[in-house]
Amino acid sequence: MICAGADGCHGGWLVCREGTFSVVPTFEAIWELGPLDVLAIDIPIGLHDAGRRACDVQARARLGARRSSVFAAPPRPLLECACYDEANSLSRQLFGMGISKQSYFLFPRIREVDAALRRYPEWTARTYECHPELSFAVRNGAPLSASKHTLEGLAMRRILLSDGCEWPELPHSQAGADDILDAAICLWSARRIARREHLQVPAKTFWDPFGLKMNLYA
Repeated sequence: MICAGADGCHGGWLVCREGTFSVVPTFEAIWELGPLDVLAIDIPIGLHDAGRRACDVQARARLGARRSSVFAAPPRPLLECACYDEANSLSRQLFGMGISKQSYFLFPRIREVDAALRRYPEWTARTYECHPELSFAVRNGAPLSASKHTLEGLAMRRILLSDGCEWPELPHSQAGADDILDAAICLWSARRIARREHLQVPAKTFWDPFGLKMNLYA
């Protein structure tokens, strides 16, 4: 089985494929690196027309003190908003709650992946949504006590991934240290999916109106 993990980064997408790293400009370019049986990617896949996805709610509950790392995926009607204020206002109008700026900043990548998976259905069955913090918690046996934005937290995550990866020296303009770790743990999850050893959240599979899974995998 050929597996890869991918995380959004400054340079586009950071891909960890069989333990080696590369930066590609688009989601579609990930597939141009070569054939893939499983791709685990840190971006929402499958969107509700309203409300919150069960996978986001359950992941937050599992992560305890790290729950804030899980941004609620936006309902699909918000994706076409031109700016944060418009998206926040429409969310309050339609759903009675606003959205975070962190969630809004993911909109371009969500649109990119959503469009590609709907255009290339053969990729859909091989692409899985992975939240790095959930995967690190599974690997560790419990949520990590320190944020990945601290030196202590970065060190914890490197220790958990000390096998199977050669850590690259990438310019910060392309990817940060946390991006590298997130892509690597996505690869770890992709391998678990390939072996059918993974955790699926929720255990029941949910689908959006376009046939995209609304689940998290670790």
